[in-house]
Amino acid sequence: MEREIQQTEKSKQHRIKAETYRLRAQEQLEATLREKDLQIAALRAEVDKVEKEYQLFMAKERAEQERKEATLETYAKEKEELNHSFKTFLEVNSQKQKAGMVLSASSFLIMVIVLLTTLL
Repeated sequence: MEREIQQTEKSKQHRIKAETYRLRAQEQLEATLREKDLQIAALRAEVDKVEKEYQLFMAKERAEQERKEATLETYAKEKEELNHSFKTFLEVNSQKQKAGMVLSASSFLIMVIVLLTTLL
């Protein structure tokens, strides 16, 4: 009988030890899970930060590209206006030269007529 009591007592102690180990293991597992959850949250925060930085970078790049395109369009318009102005200048200059030649020819004819009339 005493032996049965000792066996029962040993059995209880083993169950208590096993339960204690199980509870400690469960606590350690829960602590590890909490730590991992914190690590995951930190990583998510870092990912969010990097995504926001990337979006800001891309917005700046788009704005810079749009500015460059607008500048190129402005330069193209200015070039077109300058080409048009230069062509107009060349046309006016050509007309002035023609008018000058006509005027010179007219003056020459008038001088010839005056000279002929004075000689006759």
